[in-house]
Amino acid sequence: MNIAFLSNWERTDTWIAVGAELARRGTNVFFVVTRDEYVAKAMAAGVDRSRILWLNRSAAEQAQFSQQDIELLEHYEYATGERVRNFILMDRFMRSERQDWAMQYSRYVFRELLQFLEDNKIDVVSGQPDNIPDLIALMILRFRGRGKYAAPFEFRLPEKRFVLWDSAIEQTPHITGARTPDDVTPDELEAARRLRKRVREGGKQRMLSQDQQPRIGASYLQRLARGFFYRALVVSRHDVYMYNLRSIFFDLKYHMIAINYRLTRLLWRWIFERGKDGERFVLFTLNYAPEHTIDVEAPHFVSPLETVRNMVRSMPSDIALYVKEHPNALGIRGPGELFRIKRLPGVRLIDPFVDSHDLIKRAEAVVTLSGTASLEAAIYGKRTILLSDIFIKNFSTCERASAPWEIGDLLLRKPEREYSEERDLRYLAFLYSNSHPGTVIEPLTDPSSLGPENVGLVADAYSRLFATMPRESTSSAEMVAG
Repeated sequence: MNIAFLSNWERTDTWIAVGAELARRGTNVFFVVTRDEYVAKAMAAGVDRSRILWLNRSAAEQAQFSQQDIELLEHYEYATGERVRNFILMDRFMRSERQDWAMQYSRYVFRELLQFLEDNKIDVVSGQPDNIPDLIALMILRFRGRGKYAAPFEFRLPEKRFVLWDSAIEQTPHITGARTPDDVTPDELEAARRLRKRVREGGKQRMLSQDQQPRIGASYLQRLARGFFYRALVVSRHDVYMYNLRSIFFDLKYHMIAINYRLTRLLWRWIFERGKDGERFVLFTLNYAPEHTIDVEAPHFVSPLETVRNMVRSMPSDIALYVKEHPNALGIRGPGELFRIKRLPGVRLIDPFVDSHDLIKRAEAVVTLSGTASLEAAIYGKRTILLSDIFIKNFSTCERASAPWEIGDLLLRKPEREYSEERDLRYLAFLYSNSHPGTVIEPLTDPSSLGPENVGLVADAYSRLFATMPRESTSSAEMVAG
């Protein structure tokens, strides 16, 4: 079995460690990276240089493309229904670049990746599908008609587990356990009951239960200096997935998070409120941004102001829209943006530290783009409306809206779906069955992800995936010839 790990950020160390364990078990492991540092780390772990594709800025800038190269990419777009411009807009780094450079880089990535995947007969590609290399790799696999993409994301429940999803969004898990909810075992049903109980008792996904409030101190100043003097001025010269001076000041603005947080704290009582007793309301929870859960899973609604504006214009006059800021996103949105949301008619901007479970239980409905609050609402049996196609839509009380301005009509004109506790329990058990113990959180957030025990658990998940696949590899060129 041949697997290629695509990585452009902090989880690279984890994939190198997991790759080494898989290689020990007999898997052929390859890497596609964007930084010379990652090339060196992979080689230090025993990976032959020929098994590493380095997608670097200099090579992309110097790349020349024939008309045949351009037409081949267009053919892949036509055949798969995917669009490179859509990939660019999903990519938080490349969407703020000059459009001619973003297209140049995309063509370069397509040509290099296509050759690399074909030459090495890659069966599985795994990465985080919110950047051009991953999204183009997924398009190539779809064109081939074989091979699998595996997107590892943390389980959205209070359990140290993760899921390998089969596409760019969290829609369908790779089936390594129960094939359907009807096939789950009694033990898996019991595990689902425990999870449901923990959620209803206020349990949170591990990342959301941690104190991640940004602080200004020596470590913040060190990170800022490292960003200015090393990453932005040195690393970004060859790695397109490293913020440069422009993105520091104008685009991603990660350096402003701690400052915005403090400004928001100063104006807290003028920005946020706790709601009004006895008032009917729909709860809408904001996402962390930029993040895969918006950029890829709900790419048409990346502007929270416009999303809320279009939602509230459809709401009945006797139902308020409670907009709750994400507690871990404080500082992402500055006071100015929060005030603009708050001033919309019928909107109450809710204190992020108000108990979300209490709000969920009291709300007429819960609306999210793709947030975990919708999963919690579904587990409570609460009416839930999603603006994305992720797996949560399959719970009994969930429904899909294609646009924010449909929310009001759904509430007024469409009857609430009947809650089926047994059906939902089986679906939760199905998700549990097709998830895996361990964590894929980046080592900076959870150092245990690099521990030998966790590396073994993550490798086990990929081994389970390999066991579901045919053992022979065939390139798309061979398939066409056949």
